[in-house]
Amino acid sequence: MTRCSPAELGVIGWPLEYTLSPDMHNAALVASGLGYRYERIPVAPSEVNLFVQKAQRHMLGFNVTIPHKHTLFRLCSETDELSRASGACNTVVFDEQRILGYNTDGPGLMLALDERTQFVSDGSKVLLIGAGGAARGCLAQLIQSGAQSVTLVNRDLTRAAELVAEMQPLLSGIHIEVCDFKSLRHADRLQLTREPEYDIVLNCIPADAAASLWPVVSLLAGRNTVLCDLSYSAKTTFLSARWREAGLPVVYGLDVLLWQAVRAYEIFTKKCAPVAVMRGALTDKCGKWW
Repeated sequence: MTRCSPAELGVIGWPLEYTLSPDMHNAALVASGLGYRYERIPVAPSEVNLFVQKAQRHMLGFNVTIPHKHTLFRLCSETDELSRASGACNTVVFDEQRILGYNTDGPGLMLALDERTQFVSDGSKVLLIGAGGAARGCLAQLIQSGAQSVTLVNRDLTRAAELVAEMQPLLSGIHIEVCDFKSLRHADRLQLTREPEYDIVLNCIPADAAASLWPVVSLLAGRNTVLCDLSYSAKTTFLSARWREAGLPVVYGLDVLLWQAVRAYEIFTKKCAPVAVMRGALTDKCGKWW
């Protein structure tokens, strides 16, 4: 049975083998003198409901990662606009008897894009790889910011179709196509879009799986196509490295991780986040390459 952490804040997921969120948040909490602690908390899917019940008694809130974002959305008593649009939340706050849900993936994406590139969402063509919780939040944000068309690629075509069906009200008027990995790898035989050049390629699947898609994804990119690779580790991913070698603009997973954490910190504490401190914590852990 998963035990609730004595910490006031944390991140839950399953399996939660690698996360840099505690490094950022604890550095920020120390710098701010708040006295809170942020922990990594593995929670199995079968234990999410019980965890939330126990956490509500002593925690301020927590972040949510794979595979619980959709589940937590359903458990929250109130949610923000982006959570409702995407059906996923990654930040939960307890307020007396209320469970408040937020999605900071979308704002994190846009802040990272703004910092790194000159990307313009309005009228953009999006190639989205993945259909999980992060993909939901980022897709909703891009559409709300004016994206014109989306090609959604996922290993499980049924899951991708379910995402589109659930988000249908938001997708009204948006040109959207769905395909699986096999179809994408044979894109030279398909007409995935009328103009196979994308303004942004957004990867929301693990690095190893994304690496296998490089040959065809590279053919679908234009000279100014931005890659945003949400997968992250202490070194650059294969997809990000190849994109950068090709002279194309890259937004790293660490960029998005930083900015979604900044927003989450401000939701948790109701104080401005010490961005430089949080960035420094990531640099200390991963190096300055990004």
